[in-house]
Amino acid sequence: MSAIVSGEPSVLAEAVMPSLLIPVTLDFVNSRQAILRIEGFLKSEDDKILASVHEFSKDLIMQLGASDTSQDSNRFQNRKYSTTLIAELNERTLQHLEDVRKRNALRNVVLKLTLLVNILESNVVISHLWEIPPQNLPQMRQALDVRTSRGVAPMSLIGYAYDPSYGGPDRTNLWILSANGGPDFMKVQTLKIETSHSVKSSDWIQLLSPKLGLGKHVIVELSMNVDGMPDALEYLRKAEQAYMTWDSKSVFAHCRELGTLLDNKIKQEYGKDSFAYSERWGKAYANFSTWASLDLHIEDIRQKKTQFGDTARVADSDAEAIINFSKALLKLASEMLKNRNK
Repeated sequence: MSAIVSGEPSVLAEAVMPSLLIPVTLDFVNSRQAILRIEGFLKSEDDKILASVHEFSKDLIMQLGASDTSQDSNRFQNRKYSTTLIAELNERTLQHLEDVRKRNALRNVVLKLTLLVNILESNVVISHLWEIPPQNLPQMRQALDVRTSRGVAPMSLIGYAYDPSYGGPDRTNLWILSANGGPDFMKVQTLKIETSHSVKSSDWIQLLSPKLGLGKHVIVELSMNVDGMPDALEYLRKAEQAYMTWDSKSVFAHCRELGTLLDNKIKQEYGKDSFAYSERWGKAYANFSTWASLDLHIEDIRQKKTQFGDTARVADSDAEAIINFSKALLKLASEMLKNRNK
């Protein structure tokens, strides 16, 4: 028996706690195996257990049968059982997923599943018996003996008569069941199956993270078209996307371009010697360009100021801060341009 993640995970919107729905497909042998229960664990790429998993819903009837008949080739076939598992997460496990994702080369989220599949397996075979009509039996002149574990014992004949009141319309109830190779008819066992699935960085960022409530965000109200500056929001969008894939240099580069765009627009509208540009905007924008160039010049800083050593680097908090401040600048510029003539 094997299992795979057969689709992209999704978020259960109705759940109070952030919960992932993970579709899986298992292979089993029809009529020989019946899947009773599936449970297990969800782990991160570094093999830390995040949550227990179990089936979200189950609506399936499985049949077990006996083998060694002419119908075996049609009945005992490899089939697939598809179901959905649910994993209930929390803020701590989500943050661990995000921390591990940042160490992934592609910034993907790798979900590992350890499944414990409880199955019932049939060991029943059909004994090959045939009816012999009474007229075909020779007249018995002596008792027939049969050898048993305790010696020879007289044998009795058991007759079969078809009774339509109990057997249905056909003579199909002449099935004598036996276990195959021993006295055990059924076997209950738990199989351990491990599988994994990689969620692409783009899917995690755009489809799953917002619904899971991952991270803490500063909310800034922005117009979708900031007074004739369609590129402004595009710079911001690219900076946020770069942050989610931990491309810090792109974060700083896009924020710097955004700041330059806003600075030129305010200067053009108000004039460089105006109070609005030199004081209102100037005090807010002061040193932003230098700050937004920090990660782009880390190598130069290390060479010029060797005493910094390996400490000369930016952290994710620096990238987050430059994005949030860029949003504040964009908000300020938007209001200043909107109220230009007031």
